[in-house]
Amino acid sequence: AWPIVTNQFTRVTSPVEVNLSTSASWRIAQQNAKTSPIFGTGPETFILGFSEFKPEDFNKSSFWAFRFDKAASEFAQSLSTTGYLGLAVYSLIFLGALYWCWRMLKDSTNNNWYLRAAVVASFLTLGAAQILYFLNTNLALAFWLVLGLVVSLSSTKEKSISLSTSPRASFIFSFGLALVILLALGVFYGIGRLWAADVAYTQALRSPATVAGLQLATGKINKAVALNPWRDIYRITYAQVLLAQANQVAREAKADTEAGQQEQIQRLQSFLKSSIEQARAATELGPENVANWEALGSIYRGTALFAADAENWVIASFSEAITKEPSNPALYTELGKAYLLAASRRIQSAQNQDAATQDKLKTEANSFIDSAEEQFNKAVALKDDYTPAHFNQALAYELKGEIDSAIDKLIRMREFNPQDIDVLYELGTLYAGKNDTDKAIEAFSTIISIVPKHANSHYSLGVLYERIGDIEKARVEFNKVLETNPNNQLVKDKLNSLNTANTSENTETEAEE
Repeated sequence: AWPIVTNQFTRVTSPVEVNLSTSASWRIAQQNAKTSPIFGTGPETFILGFSEFKPEDFNKSSFWAFRFDKAASEFAQSLSTTGYLGLAVYSLIFLGALYWCWRMLKDSTNNNWYLRAAVVASFLTLGAAQILYFLNTNLALAFWLVLGLVVSLSSTKEKSISLSTSPRASFIFSFGLALVILLALGVFYGIGRLWAADVAYTQALRSPATVAGLQLATGKINKAVALNPWRDIYRITYAQVLLAQANQVAREAKADTEAGQQEQIQRLQSFLKSSIEQARAATELGPENVANWEALGSIYRGTALFAADAENWVIASFSEAITKEPSNPALYTELGKAYLLAASRRIQSAQNQDAATQDKLKTEANSFIDSAEEQFNKAVALKDDYTPAHFNQALAYELKGEIDSAIDKLIRMREFNPQDIDVLYELGTLYAGKNDTDKAIEAFSTIISIVPKHANSHYSLGVLYERIGDIEKARVEFNKVLETNPNNQLVKDKLNSLNTANTSENTETEAEE
């Protein structure tokens, strides 16, 4: 007997699917069609039009950072990617199918009317769905299969060909079949390579975040690129993995021998060079894709510690990205950060230079800071609650020496998010620079109350306690740093210095007694 279970219901929560609105889809499709009205911009290029033509008020939504690659309607998708000609052809196919449906239902001589009615209902449902939804793989397969059934059932004429009585027809059929088989084998081989590339790419993404996992990811993504070198996303991921390899080399302990040190330098340079090459290859494969230029800018920024003029390439990359997506506040903020990097390097280079060179470098730095502020202002104008833009405005004030303005900006930011770690840390740093020790200690202590193992805050507190002569508290904070960073030589030296000073002080006290 079957058991009877009462009052036990399983609540199923399905994931929420986020799609672009129908009205926005048509507006973007119409704008995109203006650039190539007859043939459109090409398959799977709706995302390019979305990036370029999305309205500024889109930044007020919760999904402002999303890049939608599909329109809400298949007809809008068709207009954007295949132009007015493609939309017209697709519409004619749809209208022709409606005519065939009408013919099927009108035909009263056939006995399978219910089958025909079911096929017509299926076609109308799938056709109407395309007005409100794009064709994914399942819907596309179902739509074209049902369309084939419509065409087949609407035909009342039958034609038979006997291959045994027609040698010519037999030869044509055999030749055509052989050709189809060869083409099918070629297609399956190509699809197999693409499938294997996707598998390798997925395995690379799922590699663990360890040294061994990084090695595994490098091998897998290299395989994916070899199998399908035309996918820009593979190239971008490969560039990011290679940059991670470079950072791993940079974190290695310095080799004992000169030959070992040279080998480390060569490995570092090789990874950086290959990373940049892969990112550039992505922009060549998809020059209109804003994500490729954004990734290239991020790769160049990642090499800034090792390349003297990396900021110029970062500026160029994000400037190009903005031309592809002019309403994205994040891109303006990243460009502004690149200008700040250029300014800070000019300020650092001005040290230990003659007066004329210092004036020249400071003038260049001020120009870069002005450019950075311009970009941050544009970002705020596009999205007034975009925190990174406001935060970097404070950094720009700091670089200009306007410390009070920077502090005021950060205090106002804290009103909206009092537990923002970055804001608190920068605030504490600025207070420490002004010798406002009490407020600096308060800021860093607040961070530790939120993130107890925040090593930088513990270190900053140790420095501040040392400054005011509270050696015991300073020692406690430095030991906290060593709990999470046991190999930090700077902190070890600090503790040794404090212990030496304390020992000397005790010795002097005993001598006086």
